Amino acid sequence: MPFVMPLFLEENKNKIVVILSPLNELERDQLDAFAPKLENDIKSRKYQVLITSPEMLLRHAPFRHVISNHKFSKDILAAVVDESHCIPQWGDKFRKENKNVGQMCSLFPSDVPVLATTATVSPEVVQDIYNVLNFDASKTYYWNMGMTDRISHGMQGLYMVQMISQHWISWLMN
Repeated sequence: MPFVMPLFLEENKNKIVVILSPLNELERDQLDAFAPKLENDIKSRKYQVLITSPEMLLRHAPFRHVISNHKFSKDILAAVVDESHCIPQWGDKFRKENKNVGQMCSLFPSDVPVLATTATVSPEVVQDIYNVLNFDASKTYYWNMGMTDRISHGMQGLYMVQMISQHWISWLMN
């Protein structure tokens, strides 16, 4: 998960990366485990990487409240939608919350970059990802990470970054 690498920089030692994984089948476990101790651990910054599901982020009010609270959200370095090709491909038939993943952006401060990542996406799906995540093309960077073996099969690896600072662009490109 290269998108957590900025957490290793000294300047980001108290920052948090939130990863939304549509492949995560553990949301029931997450809901059951979101006991007061876990909630307190998250609030006290015990974890720098939070991996969650669309259901947990969008439907579980206590978790959503923690994530969107200013005291917590001011330390979010980035939000990541991993395996973003799954969201439009599976649609709301497989997982109802997939169609609402774009609402995630409203939970974070406007300066938090949102990254959509995948190693396997056809060009047709890229626009679907933009649409579902409500990405503004004028504020989105898109690049292939050089996965030529996938390109030959009509697929490409990509990172799409919405609302990103110049600092992040420099870091990712270097």
